[in-house]
Amino acid sequence: MLIAEIMIVSDRSEVLVRKIYRDEAKAYNAKHIFSSRVGDINKGLVPPYFAEDGVHLYFIQRGRLYFVASSTSKASQIAATEFLSRLYYMAKDLCGTVTEESVRANQVPLFEMLHEAMDGGHVQIVSTEKLRPFIQSTPVAVQRTPSTPEEVASRMFGIERTSPVAASGRSAIRSAGDQKALYVDVVENLTAVTDSEGGVVHVKVEGTVNVNNFLQGHPTLKIAVNEDLQICRPGEVRAFGRSAQFDRCTFHQSVDTGEFDQNRILKIVPPDGQFSAMAYSVEGSSVSLPVRVLVSFAEIENTRDVSVKLRVSLNVPWSSKLVKLHIVLPLPASVSSVSQRVKGLSESLDFNKQTQRVEWIIRNMSNAEESIAQLRLISHSSQRISRQDIGPATAEFEVSNLTLSGLNIRSVKILEGNQSSAAKRYIRYVTLSDSYTVKTS
Repeated sequence: MLIAEIMIVSDRSEVLVRKIYRDEAKAYNAKHIFSSRVGDINKGLVPPYFAEDGVHLYFIQRGRLYFVASSTSKASQIAATEFLSRLYYMAKDLCGTVTEESVRANQVPLFEMLHEAMDGGHVQIVSTEKLRPFIQSTPVAVQRTPSTPEEVASRMFGIERTSPVAASGRSAIRSAGDQKALYVDVVENLTAVTDSEGGVVHVKVEGTVNVNNFLQGHPTLKIAVNEDLQICRPGEVRAFGRSAQFDRCTFHQSVDTGEFDQNRILKIVPPDGQFSAMAYSVEGSSVSLPVRVLVSFAEIENTRDVSVKLRVSLNVPWSSKLVKLHIVLPLPASVSSVSQRVKGLSESLDFNKQTQRVEWIIRNMSNAEESIAQLRLISHSSQRISRQDIGPATAEFEVSNLTLSGLNIRSVKILEGNQSSAAKRYIRYVTLSDSYTVKTS
């Protein structure tokens, strides 16, 4: 069974977590295909396996979520369904419950779970016990509360507010040791497409302000963000000089936005556990890419070989840190072997003949630094290596203490005086590459 990508999708067609294992997944849009069928799926009109435009999709429904697998080749429906079921139970063991809110709150550990579950589209880990040592992020709980009449009415009239949904088990979740602490995490997911010279074709950032509440008694919070934050309506011209400009912004139902328009302050009576206080998106030229990947080619005279140079540069503030960078370059079947040269001690580069991919891993990189990988693609056959069949390249990375949108938390205040001085407050920023593609032709 060969799987190209896995998605966790809400019943409103929103892709919450997505992991691409094989580059052919970028050649088709399984996300669009499945999302366009969610309406019929919700009505029970679509079977758990269907094919469209040469893409095979398998899914299971658990509550109001769908676990979806896609592939360009038909696999055993029973095997695919069993694997998706195991992913669901691993997610449940990891997060305590699997709901839209808990998935949003645990995007990072769930992405790590999907990353470890498969290798190049082949099943690797389907046991929670084997998976747990590889999960670096700490899952958090989300508390369930019943739907209120206000919540039902808001959904009827299309007001975008998220309902707190819940966690029953806490096997891997922060607990007693975190009492009297408040975590505010700004998590941004980057989707980008660039050309081989680093020019931006498309860029979008989707972010959330996640509040992880371990305070007792539900004290009221005030979270202040950039005073000059601008939320642009469709057709509105962006103001010059703003530190942050959003195309879309929605709030959790526990957020009182009465002070937001004037002072950019979120007043919150938080539920227990973690929830997304605010979700937003921004796209276009205002987003500066933290990582640039350039690809260049040169034919080698009197041979059928091709020289490839990969150049990577990091452009982030000095206070930010690149956790890990993983670059993948697919190669055509005519490539028999690869000779390579990298200089950095924290770098490794390998050619996997089975998957026909070069994988370049950079574990540490300083701001404004450039790393170069020099490759020679060798063909032992009579067939010349075609540059058109090389790539596109993809990059996965995580940068701590960085937001691409410019969002900044000015202050976090706890209004109840008896907890204000004793409680610890933690503000953290992280940027993740959701999908970063570098065109090579």
